[in-house]
Amino acid sequence: MSFVVAPAATLLVTLLIALCAGRMVFAGRESLAVTCTTGLAIVAHLLFAMAALGALHRVPLLFLAIVLIVAGVLRRGWVWPRLHWIMLAVLPVFLLALSPPVEFDETLYHLPLIRAVAESGTLAFRSYLRFPLFPQFQELLSVPAFLFAGDSATHMISLAEGILTVALLLEWGRRRGSPAGVLAAAAFAGGPVIIHLASSGYVEVGLTLFVTAGFYCLDRKWIFGAGLFFGTACDVKYLALYFAGMAGLWLLFTERPRLRAAALFTAGLLTSVLPTYLGILLRTADPLFPFLRASPWQQPFVRHELLERVLTFVRIPWDVTFARSRIGFQPPFTPLFAIALLAVILGTLRDSRARAVAVMTVTYMGVFTVLPPDSRYLVALLPVLFLTAAETLRLRPSLVPWVAVLVLLPGPAYAVFRLVRSGLPPVTAQQRLAYLDRALPEYRALRRAGRANVYGCGVEQLLYYAEAPFYADLVGPFNLDGVRPEMVLVSKRACPRWRPDRRFERVYEDDGAELWRRVESRR
Repeated sequence: MSFVVAPAATLLVTLLIALCAGRMVFAGRESLAVTCTTGLAIVAHLLFAMAALGALHRVPLLFLAIVLIVAGVLRRGWVWPRLHWIMLAVLPVFLLALSPPVEFDETLYHLPLIRAVAESGTLAFRSYLRFPLFPQFQELLSVPAFLFAGDSATHMISLAEGILTVALLLEWGRRRGSPAGVLAAAAFAGGPVIIHLASSGYVEVGLTLFVTAGFYCLDRKWIFGAGLFFGTACDVKYLALYFAGMAGLWLLFTERPRLRAAALFTAGLLTSVLPTYLGILLRTADPLFPFLRASPWQQPFVRHELLERVLTFVRIPWDVTFARSRIGFQPPFTPLFAIALLAVILGTLRDSRARAVAVMTVTYMGVFTVLPPDSRYLVALLPVLFLTAAETLRLRPSLVPWVAVLVLLPGPAYAVFRLVRSGLPPVTAQQRLAYLDRALPEYRALRRAGRANVYGCGVEQLLYYAEAPFYADLVGPFNLDGVRPEMVLVSKRACPRWRPDRRFERVYEDDGAELWRRVESRR
């Protein structure tokens, strides 16, 4: 039962610590959504400071948690959240999140990095990863979960961030005296892609939460707070730099006096981003490593002809729902993305906020055409887009509950579909092995390799599960001639025609992979 109890405790403790940390700022004067989101950002910065000092270990983490909880409880104006309702609402997603990590990027570099930080207690340049160094706040938030509750518990960080994003949209609508928050929250939570990301180890939900919090602060005229949240989003993923830039432009055109608004926003932004980006710059001489400066880990930008980029741009609303093979095979968005985009564009005729959101969305869709084709990169747009569209549509209040239920249904339905297809999450070690064997066709062959040094073809995502040095990535300084492996693992799915040379002999084969051993290693 520890496979269930430990992650459940992780989710509750994460929300509790975030609430207590946020109360250090608001002391009960703000809603739970705003307080918890602020607290989660504070915790992320504290974990970064601990990692910078080499102190991200169990004992310091326990001490930090105790201090935050005690200090939060002692503050006046305490209001207990209705956690039983929260757990009931997210139960299908929680069950999905209990599953072992199997997503590509998650096991390729997110979890290997989390494990490395958990073992060392510090940040470092790790050359064996596809991204040896990058903004790592989401991974840092996951380190305590990994240390105390295992790898599946890291999914609870994404789930907590998804819950807070929905709660923040509800609060945003309430503050504006509009039912648009209910519709936006339902549309966001009703997306199968959101259910998928909130139950896995991707960083997009964390990015989305802090970007949404930044725009919420702009709407409340909390300029310095907006800078802090956009900076925290930039500490999660480079893509947040776009949203921070658009927020800065919005301030320049709308706020008076401009100089004061720009100074406050910049101060908040730099307070958040400087430690992370200066660390990256000092270690790599590239502030956006590994994208700007030539290195073995450099990630190439997607280069397409202008006509192809235009076609990609035009097809985005269709592809994210109906032609997912063109943009990364992620679970679908609902058609609400296209509807919301159309509503916001039509709203530009009478609303300056709709004009700003339309410009931000359309411009970002242009940026999307030069990124690797993956619909995950669009998710951070959704909360503000849905909220603005809901305000533009101006539905009658009596229709709002019915429409909200309708647009919410695809999310839970997708969660149930996934549970029916893959079964309930494993609760024993044997069930976990069986689950991984089904989900990762090459996993059984990797287990046969044991603690041997392995080079792999088409299996780079198995890095987290390797028991010994494992080299399989398409980028980086390691290759078959440079690492001299004891064994070679070949995926039949990804490398159907590739085989190692005569230095190796085949020692294992199944439906998913072949395992070859170096002949000289027996001499």
